[in-house]
Amino acid sequence: MNLQTRLELQGSLQNWVDSTMNQFNISAAQMEDAMSKVILNLKDKVLQDYLLEQQQAYQEAMASSSIPEEQEEDVDG
Repeated sequence: MNLQTRLELQGSLQNWVDSTMNQFNISAAQMEDAMSKVILNLKDKVLQDYLLEQQQAYQEAMASSSIPEEQEEDVDG
């Protein structure tokens, strides 16, 4: 994610938080509690994404390392 997108996302979320707090008369403590729960869920998703990326990279590495062996067998056979 580039810096501009990151800053725009942060600004949008801050505006949403401020607006929601005002619209529904939510205290900062209540909003923090709700956002903490959401952040914990996001952290779980980040970990899942990371593990999937690592698994995919491992599978791609294994697939690319097996290609030369197969080619060697074809040449020798």
